[in-house]
Parts: sequence; C-alpha cells; structure tokens
Amino acid sequence: MVAAAQTTRPDIAALKTRVAVAEQELARVHRERLQKGTGLADYGLLGAGPARSIGTWNVGAAVTIPRWTSGRLENKAKAAGHRLAQAKLEIARLQLAVQRQTSQGWIDYQASLAATTTATRSVTAAQQILELIQLRYQSGLATTTDTVTAQANVAEADDALIRARYTALLAQARLAAASGDVRSFLPR
Repeated sequence: MVAAAQTTRPDIAALKTRVAVAEQELARVHRERLQKGTGLADYGLLGAGPARSIGTWNVGAAVTIPRWTSGRLENKAKAAGHRLAQAKLEIARLQLAVQRQTSQGWIDYQASLAATTTATRSVTAAQQILELIQLRYQSGLATTTDTVTAQANVAEADDALIRARYTALLAQARLAAASGDVRSFLPR
C-alpha cells in the first residue's frame, strides 16, 4: 500500500519532476564549462551583374575555451547542486510522511472497523435488553423507569454506532487520501 501510494501521489510526482529539472540544470552548467567549437562557411557572388560576377567564399573556425568566468559558472553549479539536494531531501521527507500517513490511516481504519463491530453488538444487546424489560413491564415485574432507561440505552447505542460508522468512513477517506487513490473512496 505504501509503495502504491508513493507512485500515485501527485505531490511526490511533482517533486520528482523538480529533481529532474535540477539535474538537467546542473548538467547544463557543467556543459557551459566545456570548450566550444564553432565553424562557419559563406559563399557569394561579387560583381556588377550576374554575367560579370565572380564567386567569393569564406571559411572560418573558432574554439572558445572558458578560462576565466569570474566564478559565475562555479556559483551556478553550486546553486544548481543545492537545489538538487533540497529537492531530494524534500522527496525523502515526503516519502516518509506518506509512509507514516498510510500506516496510520490503515491502523485508524482497522480500529474504526473494530469500533463499528463493537457498536453494532452494543445496539443488538441494548435492543434485546429493551425487549426483556418490556416483557417484564407487561408482567408487572419492572417499572416505567426501567423501560425508559432501556430505551435511553438503545438510543445511546444507536448514537455510538452512528459515530463509529462516521469514524470508519473518515478513516477510510484519510487512508484513500494518504495512498493517493481518492477515486476508490468516491461512490460510483
């Protein structure tokens, strides 16, 4: 689940793009330090008209060696290296956060499912107790207060079940967000 989250989350993909851009910038700065060779060639006609023209040509070559750049290239390389290191650190931090969020989301989801199961059992038990109290009341063995108390217990158990289901849905939504797959949570 964590591995899937790290491949599907758009924030990690954005940081990986930043790393790629920083690597390309660093490579570009290193290429600026290399010697550059250029060549040129030119051919043309010189004369008063096409019939009285002579052909001219020019050929040249140049080599540029960056010997003194006043530290500009070194500073560019350092800045690009720092940006690359920063982006890599951010990816590592975000991957750890995704791992923590996904693990915590899974634990919360499992706990909320257990709480929902417990709340469902509690509702069933409260309803059974209410039925018994009502039978005792009809037999004259229980008071109205006992019946009202049992009805309040059923209402509290229903409320606890609703809260447990809400917590389970919230945990499922957080797990989907942490794993980067929110579409799986949305109803179809």
